[in-house]
Amino acid sequence: MNEAESTNGVCDDCNLPLKQCKCEIHCHTCEDLLPRKHTCPYISSGDTTNSIVRLADAEIDEVFENGGITVTAFGQAYLQPWRFMARGNGGSAVRVLVPKFKMSTNELVWFAAQINLQKWRFFYGRMAIKSRLEKLIVATPKTRMPDVGDSLATRLVSLRDHLKELSMMLQ
Repeated sequence: MNEAESTNGVCDDCNLPLKQCKCEIHCHTCEDLLPRKHTCPYISSGDTTNSIVRLADAEIDEVFENGGITVTAFGQAYLQPWRFMARGNGGSAVRVLVPKFKMSTNELVWFAAQINLQKWRFFYGRMAIKSRLEKLIVATPKTRMPDVGDSLATRLVSLRDHLKELSMMLQ
C-alpha cells in the first residue's frame, strides 16, 4: 500500500491503526519495501483539522522542522507548531511562512489571525499565491506577546488527556 492511500489513520490493507500496522509500503525512491513510519503531519488545502490531511513518511528535504504558519490555496492560515510537510507543486499548493526571527506562539497566532481576516480575498479562481500573499497588509501587535504559562506542547497533552477522560465518562 502507498502511504498516500491512507487518510483516516487506519491501514487500508490490514485495517489496523497505523501505529500497530506491520504492512510494508513501496518506496518510490529506492524501489524497496519499507515498514510504515507515518509520523509527519502532511498539510494540504483541506481546511479541517489544521489542514492536516494525513500522517506521512517524512521526506527529509521536504520537512519544515521548526513549524511555521501555513496558508492554504483558499487563504486559510494555520499555525503548525510541530514539524510537518506541506503540499507543493502548482496553484493549489500550501504556502509556508517561516518567521525570520524568534516569535512566541501568541505572536504567530496573531499573524495567522491577521491573514484569516483577509481570506475573503481568495477563492478557486484567485488562489493564495506568493505574490498575492506578499500584498496583504497585516497589523503588528502594539507590544510583544510573550508566551505565558505552560508550553503549547504541555497544553496539547493536557487537552488530549482531558478529552480521553471525557470520552470515558460518555461511554
